[in-house]
Amino acid sequence: MNGKRSNSLNSFFHAVLNTIANEIGDVTIEQVKEDVLWNIGATEFRVNVVTGAEQQYRKSTAKMDNKELSEVVEKVRIWAKDFLGLIIPDAEEYKQGARPIKMNAQ
Repeated sequence: MNGKRSNSLNSFFHAVLNTIANEIGDVTIEQVKEDVLWNIGATEFRVNVVTGAEQQYRKSTAKMDNKELSEVVEKVRIWAKDFLGLIIPDAEEYKQGARPIKMNAQ
């Protein structure tokens, strides 16, 4: 890890998760985080402390630095577009007031 991540990146990440949760409906941000991070491959293998076997886990976002979390946020934005038809603005656009756009269903 290359140091702590910024509060603004952390806030944007949660805004992206909220946007997806609102689009899906009747889910928590934690459910969205868990499922979307699995879907984008933000996982790692670690030893299960109970069984001693190597097991796949979702990566902890709390341990991610700016670079890694930025990459995760970009993958989540792509996932939202591909699977939900939801275009989520990048952090700079979001700061300037841009809001998500739902693509027309074809």
